Amino acid sequence: MLARANLAAFYWQDGRKNEAVALLTRAVEQFREIVGPKHPDTVAHARMLDRWTDSA
Repeated sequence: MLARANLAAFYWQDGRKNEAVALLTRAVEQFREIVGPKHPDTVAHARMLDRWTDSA
């Protein structure tokens, strides 16, 4: 899931925003399922996804 989030960040920087959002969405879902919704990684990536979807 962390690798998926990192790839999403790369896609975002490369201008592939739709692909980045899709990947990060799946990564956040996995973070929530595996480590829980309050885990710092889940929270950080969910916030990143919120910023991305606001600016995409």
